[in-house]
Amino acid sequence: HGKFKVSESDLHERMKTRIKAEEWKGTIEVRLEEETEGETVIHARLELQADGFTAMLALPVVSAIVGKHFPNRLDELVERIEGE
Repeated sequence: HGKFKVSESDLHERMKTRIKAEEWKGTIEVRLEEETEGETVIHARLELQADGFTAMLALPVVSAIVGKHFPNRLDELVERIEGE
């Protein structure tokens, strides 16, 4: 587990995490954008090459990765990923 400090990172930095397994592979792309009042907006894009069922299996992995870096925005992020 590591702490991710936005103040020490490029706000437009892209963190790409590759997911690989036998059934599916994908890329999570998270982009940070500055917002008013010192808050941070997180844009996440999830690309999966899989059918719907294996994509559903991937969501917990995605949540775990995102939650490690952005625990306070995890619920919002998962809702956004599931909504796409």
